[in-house]
Amino acid sequence: MALQAACNMAGDWARARGYYLSIDEFSLSDDKFPSLNAKGWEIKLLCLWIAEIVPAYARSEQASWDRQFAYVLSMAARALAMSIKILDKTTYAVAREDVDPGIAACHRFVLGYVWLAFSCHLEDRKLFKLRPKKLGSDTEGRFR
Repeated sequence: MALQAACNMAGDWARARGYYLSIDEFSLSDDKFPSLNAKGWEIKLLCLWIAEIVPAYARSEQASWDRQFAYVLSMAARALAMSIKILDKTTYAVAREDVDPGIAACHRFVLGYVWLAFSCHLEDRKLFKLRPKKLGSDTEGRFR
């Protein structure tokens, strides 16, 4: 129920900004991990949406069980959104005035991601799993 509500919120957020998400639902895989089948453009929009909603979550009563985790998640999400917005400004190169803010945002994102991953590891939290794409047999030899 909560996953469907979140999916609806993301769709409403995107439509309010003139975009459309073709995602029907956020779901759980067979082994109970969050799962999503989406295009790169939609993933980018979802990252921007998360960056907008996570700061409010970090201040909410729901996050009181682990406020520090929520604040680091908020910082990392906002830094990722800032990086996306900087990269979206131009097609081939980052503007000179965006270089330092872009580096700082990437640095904050990586620090936040590493902190969150290590925190999850220490507490044996398994909130999601990564499934790398498998390359076909015709391309495997080229990447070794």
